Amino acid sequence: MKWLHGDVEQMRLDMHSRQEILKANFKDYQKASKKGRKELLDRLVPVTGFNRSCLATALGNYGRKGDLEKLPAKGRRKPRPAGKRGGRPVKYGEDFVKVLSRIWDEYGKPCGKLLVPMVCGMIDFLQGSKDPDYGITLEIRKLLLEASAAEADILLKLARKALEIKGASTTRAVQTPLRSQIPARTYFDRDSTKPGKFAFDTVAHCGGSSSGQFCNTLTGTDVFSGWIEERSLLNAANSWVKAAISDIDANLPFPMTGAHYDNGMEFINEPLLSWCIGRHIEATRTRPYHKNDNCCAEQKNYDAVRKTIGYFRFDTAEECAALAEVYLWLCPLYNYWMPSFRLTAKEKQYDGHYKKVYEKQPRTPYERLMESPDVSAECKAELERRRGGRNPVELNRKLNEAVGLLLKINREKLCLGKTPCQGDGQAPAA
Repeated sequence: MKWLHGDVEQMRLDMHSRQEILKANFKDYQKASKKGRKELLDRLVPVTGFNRSCLATALGNYGRKGDLEKLPAKGRRKPRPAGKRGGRPVKYGEDFVKVLSRIWDEYGKPCGKLLVPMVCGMIDFLQGSKDPDYGITLEIRKLLLEASAAEADILLKLARKALEIKGASTTRAVQTPLRSQIPARTYFDRDSTKPGKFAFDTVAHCGGSSSGQFCNTLTGTDVFSGWIEERSLLNAANSWVKAAISDIDANLPFPMTGAHYDNGMEFINEPLLSWCIGRHIEATRTRPYHKNDNCCAEQKNYDAVRKTIGYFRFDTAEECAALAEVYLWLCPLYNYWMPSFRLTAKEKQYDGHYKKVYEKQPRTPYERLMESPDVSAECKAELERRRGGRNPVELNRKLNEAVGLLLKINREKLCLGKTPCQGDGQAPAA
C-alpha cells in the first residue's frame, strides 16, 4: 500500500517493520534530551508513517512492560519502595478531613467558598469549644486557615452524595379578583433595593404526600442582606401565615418595608393585604407558576430549612412546637455567622445568555446590614447588641439538640402510629 509524505510517494511499511524500527530506536529516545527527541522524531516520522504524537507515545512506552528488552539500570528511574505512594506529599491528613467534615455537617453543609470564610470567622470559638470538642490542634488550625475553597470541596466530595433528594410542591395558584389588587413583581432591582424588602414562601413538611394536614414553615428573606426569619405553622391556613408575618415584623431589629410572596391562597387574602396596607408595607406577588420571581425565598427553603431538618413528615402539634425550637437557634446562627454570596449584576453575553456576577468575598447578613447607609444608627446598635451575646458553637449545639428532639418525636409518632389531633389544627382568628 502506498502513502504520501509531502510530495513524495512512498510504500507503507508493514507492522513488523515498524516494530523493528521502534525496537532499534526506543532506547535512544528514552535517554535523549528534549532536543534529541525532537530530532529523532523528525527523522522517524517520514520513515514509519506514524502520526508524530503516536510515534512519541510508542517510543516512550516501548520496552516498559517487561515482555521486551528493558532499559539499563542507568537509564531507568529507581523503583518506588514498597508502601510508598507517588505524587505530592499528603498535606491534609485523615484527622484534618475528619474535623472539616464535622464542621461542614454541623453548620449547614455549605460549599467550599462559604465554608472557608465561615471557619476563619469562627475559628476561635471552634478551637476553644469543649462541648462539642472538635479536636482542633495548632496544626489543624493552621491548615483550616490555609485551605482554599477548591481544596475543601475536593475533600468533602464524597460527603455530598447523600443530599440528592427533593420534596413535593403544594403551592396552588388561587383565582380571585383580589389578586388584581396586588401588583406583580418579577425581580428586585439590585441597585435600588434597600433593607426591609422581604420575600416570603412556605415549605411543606408533608413527607412526599400532600394528603391530610401537615406542618409548614414560613420562610422570610430580606432581599438586600439575605437575613432570614423562619416560623413553624401547624398548617398553611392564611390566619397562621398572617400571625407569623406579624411576629416577624415585631421581632426584627430593622423595619420591614415590603412583603413579596407567591399566588397561594395562604398569601392572597384580604386579612394579610389589609395588614400590609395598615403598616405601610408594600405588598407584591409573583406571576403564577413563575417560581423564579421569588428566587430569594426559594433558595433559602433548601439552604436553611431542608438541609437542617430534611424531608420528613411533621403533622402534630408537638412536632410543630419542636420545629419552632429548631428555628429559635437556626436563625441567629445563620444571620450572624454564616456568610453567603450576593448577586451584584447580570451581564448579557453576545449569544443572548446572561452571566451572573457575585460578590468577590462572601459576607454574613449582619455584615451587609452594618455596612448599609440605609440602616439607622439605632438599628445598627441593636444588631450589635444582639450579636454580642451570641456564641456560634453554643448556638449550633442547641440547634443540634433541637433537631435531635424533633426527629425523636417523629420516630416515636411513627412507632406508636399516632395521628394528628384534629382539635389542635384550628387556626387563630384573623
